[in-house]
Amino acid sequence: MKENDLPAPDNLFVDLPAGVRSVLLIQTAQAIDSGTNPFKENLTNLPLSVRLDFVIDSLEMGRKLALPYRQAALEIDQRLGERLTQAQKFEKSNDIQSAITLYEQNISDGFLASLPYERLRIIYEKKKDYQNAIRVCKRYIEILQMVSEIWAQYPNIRQIPKYQENIKRLCAKLKAG
Repeated sequence: MKENDLPAPDNLFVDLPAGVRSVLLIQTAQAIDSGTNPFKENLTNLPLSVRLDFVIDSLEMGRKLALPYRQAALEIDQRLGERLTQAQKFEKSNDIQSAITLYEQNISDGFLASLPYERLRIIYEKKKDYQNAIRVCKRYIEILQMVSEIWAQYPNIRQIPKYQENIKRLCAKLKAG
C-alpha cells in the first residue's frame, strides 16, 4: 500500500454531514493503520523473523498513511467542538439568538453528541416553537440512524426512542395549540 493508492481525505465522504464524515475518516485511518492491504499477501512460507519485520513495517507505513485521515477528522471535531463551546457561552450570557445560530450550524453539520440537539429542543420548547423543536429531534434521529449503519456500537443510538417520544409529546403540544 502506497500513499498514492489512497484517496485524499479532503475528497472522501464530502456529501455527508461533518460529524458522520469525521467517524468515517477515523474508521478509514484505523483500516489503514491495521495494514489491511499489505496483509493480503501470503506470508505463511516465510520465516517468522521476516513475517514479523513485514508486519512491523506495514504497521509503521499504515500509521504514516493514516495520519492525514486522522488529522482531517480532528479538524472537523475541533471546529464542531469550538462552535458548541461558543454556543454554550452565548446561552449562559442570555444571548439566545446567537446560541441558536451556532447550535443550528452544529446540527446542520451532523454533530454526533446530543447536547446541541437537546439545548435547541429546550430553547424552542420554551419559546413554544414546537415545529422547530420537532425538526431538531427528527434531525438527531436522522444523524443517529446514519451513524448506526457505520458504527453500530455508538452509545447515543440508544437515545432514538427518547427523541421519538419527544416528537410525540411536542406534536401533542402543537395540536393543543
